Amino acid sequence: LKVTIYSKGEKSRYEIYRRVLVKKLKTGIKVWTTRDKTLKSDCRILGRNIKLIASPIDVNGDASSLDSDASQWLISDNGNKFCVIDKPYHKSQIKEPAMAVCIDDAAIFGHFNRIVLPLLTVTQKISSPRPGILKVTIYIFHKQHQNVKIKMQGELVMAILYKAPAQPNGKILHAGAVGGNWANSPAAVTRNDGHSFAKATEHVFAPHGENKFIAYNNDPPDVPKVRTKSNSKVFHKQHQNAKMQGELVMWTAPAQSNGKVLVEGAAANWAGSPGAVTADNGHSFAKALEHVIAVNGNNKFISYNNHPPDVPKVKTKSNSKGVLMMDITGPDAAAWIVHTVPGFPKARTGYLFPPAEVQKGHLLICLTIKEDQIDTIALTLKFATPLIYYNDIPDTEMNSRPNLKKLVSGESRVLPPLAVTKDITTAAAVGLKVTIYSKGEKSRYEIYRKILLKKLKSTVKVWTARDNKLKSDCRIPERNIRLVTSPISVNGDQSTLENDVSQWLVTETGNKFCAVDKPYQKSQAMEPAMAVCIDDATISARFKEIAQNVENCS
Repeated sequence: LKVTIYSKGEKSRYEIYRRVLVKKLKTGIKVWTTRDKTLKSDCRILGRNIKLIASPIDVNGDASSLDSDASQWLISDNGNKFCVIDKPYHKSQIKEPAMAVCIDDAAIFGHFNRIVLPLLTVTQKISSPRPGILKVTIYIFHKQHQNVKIKMQGELVMAILYKAPAQPNGKILHAGAVGGNWANSPAAVTRNDGHSFAKATEHVFAPHGENKFIAYNNDPPDVPKVRTKSNSKVFHKQHQNAKMQGELVMWTAPAQSNGKVLVEGAAANWAGSPGAVTADNGHSFAKALEHVIAVNGNNKFISYNNHPPDVPKVKTKSNSKGVLMMDITGPDAAAWIVHTVPGFPKARTGYLFPPAEVQKGHLLICLTIKEDQIDTIALTLKFATPLIYYNDIPDTEMNSRPNLKKLVSGESRVLPPLAVTKDITTAAAVGLKVTIYSKGEKSRYEIYRKILLKKLKSTVKVWTARDNKLKSDCRIPERNIRLVTSPISVNGDQSTLENDVSQWLVTETGNKFCAVDKPYQKSQAMEPAMAVCIDDATISARFKEIAQNVENCS
C-alpha cells in the first residue's frame, strides 16, 4: 500500500485540514471529527470543499456520535484516500503540531465512504468532545518481523480496527479486501489475546530480546496531567516483607556505585553499602523497592518524579521524586523513600538504577512509617504538585484517605495558606520526629529564607547548587544561611557541586537535617517546593562533619 504522511510544526501556523490536506490531496474532503464554533464546512473553492460529516454515524451496525468518539479521519471526494489525523477540526490546532497518515486503498476508502454517504451536511450541529475519554480508536500497525507476523488472509497485511463506544470487540477492515466488508473482531480489545492487535503488540507489552520500539502518546500510561508544575519524586512503601532496621540515609558519590549508608540512632559512622546501587539485590534500597520493581498483589503504590522513566521532557515546575506504597491486606507497615534520581524506579518492570546517574552524587532517604501517616504526607505533596507516573492503589484505599485521593486525581488547587507544615513519626519503637515543609508556587516564598530558616530558628549550612543572585546571608544573627563550599567529602568519597544533584541542609544548633527538593536559586520562589527534616543526633552529626567549610558571607 502507498501510505503518505503529512506533518506540520507548531510554528507553521497552518490549519492542517485546509492548508495542508486539501492542498496536497487536490480534492474535496469529507471529515469526521469534533469541531469548534469557528471552523465550519467550507465550500468556497470548487473541487476543494471541506464537508463535515453529520453525527451519528454507523459502522456496520455499531453507532457512534461526536460526543463519544475520539477519532479524527477523512476521505477524499476523488480517488481512494483515507486519512487519520491527530488533531480535531478546531481553530486552535493552527498553533499546534499536527500530522495525518493517509492510505491509498480502494477497499478501505469504499467502506468509509459507505459510512459517509447518507450523512453529509453543510450546516452542522456543534458537539463538544468529553475531554480525556477515549471511546473510539483507530489503530494502524504495519509490522515486519519474523517473530511478530500477523496472519490475516494468509499474508502480512495492513488492518484497521474501529471500536465504537461501549462496544468492546470493534470492527476490522483489511486492506485490499475488495468486495469484503467490516468483520467483527474475534475478541474484545480489552483482552490480551485472541485478536490481531493483541498479537501485533505482544512484544510491546512483554519483554522480547529482538523486538525494540518507541511508544508515544499525549496521554502516556499512568502519567496523569503531563503538563504539570511539579518535579517531586517520592517512594511511600507499606509492606511487611520490606521493613528495614531503622531509618536510613544513603548518599552516592559521583562515579561510586556502592554509596555510603547511615542508620539513625547508631553511634557509628557512615558504612559502605554492601552492594552497588546498580545491582538488583544485596543492598537496602533494592530490598526496599522489591515490591515496586516486581509485581506483588499485596503491595500498592504511587511513584512520582519530575523526570519519570521513559517519558522524555515533561514540562513541570516540581522537583520532587519518590514512591508511596501500602500493603492492602492488613499489616500496618509503610515506608517513604525520598530521593534525587531521575527516571527511577521503574514500576513493576525490574530494578534498574539509571547508568548515567552513577556519575552523579545522589541522596536517598527511607523512612518506615505507620499507615495513618500516609494521608498527612499526601497533603504536603499536594502543595508540591508532584508528577505521578504510576498508581495502582485501589479506590477502596483512596476513599479513606481524602488527601491521597486528591493528589492522585490531580486536584492540586491550593487555597490560602499557601504553605503547610506537618509532623510525622517513624514506626520504630522510639520513633524519629520528621517534619515536612511544603509550599505552593503561588506563595512566592523562597523556601530556604522564608520557610526553613524561619521554622528551624537556627543558622543553617546548605549544600546545593546556587545561582548568581542568592548568596550566603548573615544579616540576621543566629539566622544565617551559610553555603557549604565545594568539594565535600563523605567518609572519603568526594563530591562537587558540578556533579552532585542532592540538596540538603543541617542546622547549626539542634539536630535537624533536611533534604530539600529545590536548589538555592531565586527561580524557586515562583515554584512549588518541599523539605523533609529529620531530628536525629547521629544523622545531624555526620552531615555537620561534611558541612564544616562554608563560604564567607557577602
